[in-house]
Amino acid sequence: MKGVHFMNYDRVIIELLDRISRLEEKTERLEKIIAQQSSSKVTGTDGTEPKTRDKTKYIIDGRTCLKNRLVLEVVKKYVAEHPGITFDELRDVFYDKLQGSFGVVRIKSDIEQQKQIRYFYRDADTITLDDGTKVVVSNQWGKDNIKAFVILAKSFGYEIQEI
Repeated sequence: MKGVHFMNYDRVIIELLDRISRLEEKTERLEKIIAQQSSSKVTGTDGTEPKTRDKTKYIIDGRTCLKNRLVLEVVKKYVAEHPGITFDELRDVFYDKLQGSFGVVRIKSDIEQQKQIRYFYRDADTITLDDGTKVVVSNQWGKDNIKAFVILAKSFGYEIQEI
């Protein structure tokens, strides 16, 4: 067959896997650098004054809350306004990367098994879905990841005021 060229797919796949591997390595190095810079800013190991914790407050539905409580209130409100929502649907709305490394919502029994304390896990803070699933909300929020969360919450029509 004159003029027809066949690609060597094995070679292309190997090259792509190699590129992915190099990108993963670069990402790991960048994450380590960022983590080191973040810890030095918090602890002051670079000779500067340690930064104070951001204690920005927000008002939602007449209640004043810190960042982590704002997230809890928004998720509770969303669940109340969407009866019958499943955990998977809730997790699709409040997707993991919105928070970062821990995710926004988790099933309470999964967190208890992992003995994690990065979630609101007291009974008063636990959200029970209509199917009986008990859900906990991350309490790990900083000035950087809260911004995207507030934008998402406002897209639901929720009025949130930063004070």
